[in-house]
Amino acid sequence: MHKDASNIISVIHNPVLIVSLDIGRYIRKLIERDFYDLSVLSFKELIQDINIQPRARVGE
Repeated sequence: MHKDASNIISVIHNPVLIVSLDIGRYIRKLIERDFYDLSVLSFKELIQDINIQPRARVGE
């Protein structure tokens, strides 16, 4: 997963990790050492008319 995330981050200008509200802070803690510039947002923090272009999905 680390290699995949690094590849995506190197290609996309401002990547954002979108997660459910209840796990956001835990995910941030998990990745902050390796991906300190990666923003972690919940779906509820996004404005309704934003255009999201998913590049990858982790789990389901």
